[in-house]
Amino acid sequence: MKKITILCVVSFIILTLAGCEDSLTSHELPEQPAVLKTVDVAGTGTGGLEYNGRAYLVYGSVGMKGLRKKDIKECVGYVYREDYPDDTELHIYTLANDKNVDFLVEYYTVGVMEQPMFLRAIDTVGKDIEVYDFIDFYSPWSQGFWDMGIDTSGGELVSEVDSHSGLDDEGIYLSEIKFPDDSALTQIKNNEYWTELPFSDNIKRFFNENGDEIIQKLPEITHGYYTFYDRDSDADPYDDKDLYDGDGFYFDIMIYDSDTNTLLCVVDK
Repeated sequence: MKKITILCVVSFIILTLAGCEDSLTSHELPEQPAVLKTVDVAGTGTGGLEYNGRAYLVYGSVGMKGLRKKDIKECVGYVYREDYPDDTELHIYTLANDKNVDFLVEYYTVGVMEQPMFLRAIDTVGKDIEVYDFIDFYSPWSQGFWDMGIDTSGGELVSEVDSHSGLDDEGIYLSEIKFPDDSALTQIKNNEYWTELPFSDNIKRFFNENGDEIIQKLPEITHGYYTFYDRDSDADPYDDKDLYDGDGFYFDIMIYDSDTNTLLCVVDK
């Protein structure tokens, strides 16, 4: 009985992957393909892609439901990589029924057992858009990034520092994003995940006790808001009550200074 079950599971996985591959490799590059280049996405500590003036960040992979031919609209181009300038096989596709092109699909057509990856437009942060059931969400910057309610593409990355090092890659990532007006503040006030300063007792303790040079140099903010997301929480990740219950810290804190229209993004681990 166990052998039959294992065979069924393996067969299902093979069929799912085959379906994904068929749905993507059936689209050749257009005559004039778009050449997408990587960009730094402010406030995320990772890179994304730029397409038609919009920045996209990796959002997830194909879920158990699988990706079908009818889910894909067309191949629009490929990703240019400096390390492999002649390789045009990292194709980019759009999704059917995605009128605003809020998602892109990235797929390496000549790889072995390659999985399609979904990217989501940064300017959809805080917006109610359709999220497809064939996407298995696991954004590299956690669910908290999408819930924070601020479209960071409207700001300018002023500074970025990272102290992560060592075998455990411990440290702090900090970025500072400056906005030209208070439009971000309006978004924050309409978002349930933001809390007006001052910080909670646990977050105050973290900032007071953490010896990382980056934390010690954080500016004092009197007026503003903050949002917290615990990536190691088994309960409510937006609640910091269990911050000191684990073996380490795995969280994101965003602080908005309403006096200067500046967003500070703090990532621990």
